Amino acid sequence: MGTFQHQFFLRDERQYIGCGMLCVCLMLWLGASPVRAAVVTDYVISQSSSKQANVPVTFGQVFRDGDVPIGATLSATIDGHPITLQVDPKASNPDGSLRHAVLTAVLPSLEGRANLPFVLSSQASTATGAAPITLAQLLATGYDAEISLTSNGKHYTLSARKLLQTASAARACQPWGKTCNVWLSGPLAAEWVVNGPVATADGANLRVYFAVRAYAGSEGGTVGPIRTDIIVENSDAFAPQAQPQYTATLASGSASYTSPALTQYTATRWHKVLWWNNDQPQVYLQQDTSYIQASKAVSRYMELKPDDKFLASLRQSCAPLDHCDQTKSMSNVGAQPGIGPLPRWTSVYIVDPDIRAYHWMLANTDALGSYDIHYRDSVTGWPVSIEKHPYVTVADWAYANRVARQDNAKGASYKADLLPNCIDNAVVKNCTKTASTTQW
Repeated sequence: MGTFQHQFFLRDERQYIGCGMLCVCLMLWLGASPVRAAVVTDYVISQSSSKQANVPVTFGQVFRDGDVPIGATLSATIDGHPITLQVDPKASNPDGSLRHAVLTAVLPSLEGRANLPFVLSSQASTATGAAPITLAQLLATGYDAEISLTSNGKHYTLSARKLLQTASAARACQPWGKTCNVWLSGPLAAEWVVNGPVATADGANLRVYFAVRAYAGSEGGTVGPIRTDIIVENSDAFAPQAQPQYTATLASGSASYTSPALTQYTATRWHKVLWWNNDQPQVYLQQDTSYIQASKAVSRYMELKPDDKFLASLRQSCAPLDHCDQTKSMSNVGAQPGIGPLPRWTSVYIVDPDIRAYHWMLANTDALGSYDIHYRDSVTGWPVSIEKHPYVTVADWAYANRVARQDNAKGASYKADLLPNCIDNAVVKNCTKTASTTQW
């Protein structure tokens, strides 16, 4: 992928050569794109032995500087056949070219165990008349995803559908919205992230996020498969600390998951994915990780090939709040798999994007939620900003606590940004005035 591959879409390539610059100028004047540049080739791999229909595929893709320039967009082919592609841009390079986007395609059919090239090409942007999937279309289905927490014999529930209905009525859904964030918007996929509080018997105020992604149905105006990421956070930075103990049951139609008994320390989070009524496509999008390296999103690695015995030994999932292959205590020093330009599970994926390496990477990325480093500002709904809270600190909390006790302007500034101290309870014992951390 070191150079572009150019394809000329004229009936006779000799005609193109013969007309020379005149044809190029005419095509540009008419607003057409004379060249399509192949950017990257990924692969769609069926994980089923049976044929599947209307298979949705969504993935994030990074790009090199200039590969998708200003005024251009992306097109796609599957096994050489054009396919509709939804592009949700997320970041740009310094030169204005596309840096990162979430891409969605819906495959009309996918043969069992198929392994098909998915080629992304750059082309001039064209207006599309296809309307995006709407929240009203989603709510016209019977979709819901719920979480039920059992704490000290009491039950607490929260419903994604009710949160979506409330947000819809209030017209609160917008990009980067606090209560309803529109993450994807297009004719193939739409995603809304809604959230709400769940108060437990031991005084904790957990917050649950539902990232609800609806795909287009096989008929126009309908909704097909619906995926929900359910995220449970104990992350309110400036609220009194609490470490709730509970069991969680998640459900979305016939799909369900029940957690083991959990103790959720302050500043931690966990998540699970459910597909409504278990309507999950059996497909894996294998990315060209050599291109990811060429994009400079990650460092370059030697060309290595993990053996099958090693790949077969890798964890494919971990329980909520389990540290998995991460070191249990984040403060441990010395050589360990999680330390490096990339942790071991990510670097293995970069040198070999086998699906087992992919799942190992995701499992250990989720495991980072067990570290008590996740602080969210309840005022903004986003992670704590050091611009808005310049005196907030975990590492030097003892000093900040002393300064916050001073009766002056400096003390007031530190007090406003001081994270709460831990509180002795059934989980945490012997809290001190030297640190705010509660875990391990």
